[in-house]
Amino acid sequence: MVLGRTQAEYVQLGEEVFMKKLKHYVDFSYLAIPEPKQVQNMPILQRKNIEGKSLLAEVQAQDFLCLLDVQGKMMSSEELAKYIENKQNQALRTHVWAIGGAYGFSEEVYQRAQAKLSFSKMTFPHDLSRLLLLEQLYRAYSILHAQPYHHG
Repeated sequence: MVLGRTQAEYVQLGEEVFMKKLKHYVDFSYLAIPEPKQVQNMPILQRKNIEGKSLLAEVQAQDFLCLLDVQGKMMSSEELAKYIENKQNQALRTHVWAIGGAYGFSEEVYQRAQAKLSFSKMTFPHDLSRLLLLEQLYRAYSILHAQPYHHG
């Protein structure tokens, strides 16, 4: 789940490639929540709260919500694969991966989330984070299925 639409055409093409590949391994859907109107001119806290309400409206009570956040835990690709495998073995809920807006998530979203992961201490363009998530999910599933994509 992401906030707003992907702007860069090259990222859209990459997203399509990895979404198609992911569907071979897992029942997967990608939801781009429309960016709320008029948030560009709002104070950051108000903007995050409005974006957070839009995001939470799409998350079901039983969903496991994992935020991609700069303050989250960093993992290797192998660790991410094990994390996914553990969550699948628990078979409790749908795993929702969320990338928020440019300023992160509201406090309400942080309170709702069960996990936070980070790609890196570096800052990436918002669109590129979407592509990175899809690629890393595909890589994790290829690791779990002993496919040759990952050379770790």
